Amino acid sequence: MDLVKVARELLEIENDWQRHGWFAEEKYELITFKQIWSDTSGGFQAIVTQDALITQQTYILFSCDEENPHLVYFDGRFAYGVQYGDTAFEEDVANQHVMGKRDALTKYNVIK
Repeated sequence: MDLVKVARELLEIENDWQRHGWFAEEKYELITFKQIWSDTSGGFQAIVTQDALITQQTYILFSCDEENPHLVYFDGRFAYGVQYGDTAFEEDVANQHVMGKRDALTKYNVIK
């Protein structure tokens, strides 16, 4: 594990929270794991990509409060939020494999 890269990504997540004035940090639990994707866009699932196996660090800010959504980041960049209580998402987090941004729209209750 590249701890310097992880530290930079966590700082980027912290900066993202400050920029957006998001929710209180104490209401979240950090869950992190690596995921392998089949193209160069990784969890962001861009339309134009090249085939390649890439690994991204996935960060889940898992809400401990039903009033706040779960937040998903790939390599320190915000991807999407999921409504608290979404059992499909919670099962995928437990299995350490969440959907990419495009697929999440059809599987999870993604917040707009």
